[in-house]
Amino acid sequence: MSRCLWGDSMMFCAAMRWRLLAILAVMAITTACGNNGGDDDGTGTTTRSRPTPTTMSADEAAVRKVAEEWNREAIRLAVTPDPDDPALERYLTGALLRQFKTVQIQRLKDGLTSRASPENRAAARIISVEVDGNQAELQECIIDDRLLVRRATGEVLDDSVSTSRLRTVLSRDGGSWKLARSEEVARWEGVAGCAKTS
Repeated sequence: MSRCLWGDSMMFCAAMRWRLLAILAVMAITTACGNNGGDDDGTGTTTRSRPTPTTMSADEAAVRKVAEEWNREAIRLAVTPDPDDPALERYLTGALLRQFKTVQIQRLKDGLTSRASPENRAAARIISVEVDGNQAELQECIIDDRLLVRRATGEVLDDSVSTSRLRTVLSRDGGSWKLARSEEVARWEGVAGCAKTS
């Protein structure tokens, strides 16, 4: 099982390209899977979650909402990196916030961007949410087929397809849930692994 740590550069850690593309340094990065319908956010990626159980607590619903919103913001930031974007502090905290800012700075320096692949299979699916007081654990499955591109020339630097299972810990910060740390706990080449399970 490989792990993509946020200390790795974006060139060596393409798995984090879009959501976690989005999160580098000491933590591992994240994103999800399951593209069987859902809402296209305009960036060529579908974010889909399972139907909300009637027994879901308000905290579980809030954690899911934050994760889904952050996935959309992370894709936007992968396309147009900005270390000062207010979405970073809105959805991230602690080391993960610092790491993501570092990624954004590096992507600007390297002149990198992201775009949807022709097949457009990228998707994120929440597998489970567990809340314990002011902490929550989120399990996600991510299909990442987005292209890593050199902005100035349009050269595609990475067109690999991978599926990742991510584990993310969220903390309640000032009344709001924020992503605090994340790790890739399993990764498969292509659309595989957790993408093939319901």
